[in-house]
Amino acid sequence: MNKLDMLKEEKENLQKQLDVAEQRIKDYKKTGTPKVGTFVCFLDVNGFIATVEWGGQKWDWDTWNQGNCFLTYGEAIAESKRRTIHQEIKAYANECNGEIKVDWLTYTQDKFYISADTIHKEIHIFPAYCFDYPNQVYFINEEDLEKCIEVIGKDRLLKDYFQVTTGKQLQENQHE
Repeated sequence: MNKLDMLKEEKENLQKQLDVAEQRIKDYKKTGTPKVGTFVCFLDVNGFIATVEWGGQKWDWDTWNQGNCFLTYGEAIAESKRRTIHQEIKAYANECNGEIKVDWLTYTQDKFYISADTIHKEIHIFPAYCFDYPNQVYFINEEDLEKCIEVIGKDRLLKDYFQVTTGKQLQENQHE
């Protein structure tokens, strides 16, 4: 078998994998959940991506209902990246806030959190006064949050944390 034949065979195998993934996505869109016998991915306790066959058992449903079950490997990778960045933000906030605890009973205490403008593809810092959003990370000092954004990187936050596609990423995808 020559190099060209090997590449054609590789292309056929990749196309088959793509067809299977596309069918899994179509099945999900129809039913809202995986079908028994399809393969799904989840993040294990160490953050590694595992692939298992969906059996419709309690374990499957527990994983699905907690948002830890993904139809594609790409979805699992995206969630792993998002969780990693969330932990980085939390660690940075804990270090910067130090002994000062966020106090929701004191509305005059400064509290800041990060958000994304998905239309303009920008990162923004917002003040918080009386609403503690689930899983949101709060900084007592706005400058500390600005530094956190700088350290993690705006592009990484947009792409991997907020999952916003930027113009730069669209151009890169067009050249692939």
